[in-house]
Amino acid sequence: MKILVVDDHLLFIDALMLFLQKLPFNVEIISATSIAEAEKAIENYGPEIDLALVDLNLPKKGGVLFVRALTSKNFLIPTIIVSAEEDENRIRKGLAAGAQGFIPKSLSGDAMIAAILQVLDGKPYFPKRLIVPVVTNQDSNSLSKSILEENRIKLGISNRQYATLLLMAEGLSNKEVADHLFLSEHTVKSHTSVLFQLLDTTNRTECVLRAQKLQLVE
Repeated sequence: MKILVVDDHLLFIDALMLFLQKLPFNVEIISATSIAEAEKAIENYGPEIDLALVDLNLPKKGGVLFVRALTSKNFLIPTIIVSAEEDENRIRKGLAAGAQGFIPKSLSGDAMIAAILQVLDGKPYFPKRLIVPVVTNQDSNSLSKSILEENRIKLGISNRQYATLLLMAEGLSNKEVADHLFLSEHTVKSHTSVLFQLLDTTNRTECVLRAQKLQLVE
């Protein structure tokens, strides 16, 4: 199993790497101290990454934006926010971006391992004091995602095509989409052409409007 750890504090990464060896399977840790390094790791390992642990307070782009890229635009990597900051509004933003849980850095090593195993088992994890307000928000977010996923499958849109569609809906150009998804611009153009056909449209604007009408994008 490959786990990506993204944190700008080397001491925390070193400590976390030791605890992750306690997981009941062979673990390969890929560490990154910045979003640029993390993006490079994704470019190198891509869908081989099984889990990402991301600090909420990363410089420049910030952890929330990076979580959104990991969970909904690139490789649908299960992601947990790991942070010393326990501000509920920031945590909510991270969860809305697609994170499957929040682990405070104040948690003990054994408790952190248990939390990771819970997320790997498909169950979200949050500290007990946050369970009621956060899980309610997460359930709503999960329901919305399940509807989007059902509509995507019905239309025969692949994961890559859907990732392209999400970025198109945000107004990104083909080149920007290619940069986000680590694809060539030619491949992105191919994805958009297929999307036009599947959604019975002839241009990007029509495609996005049609996708919104079909509840493929929010």
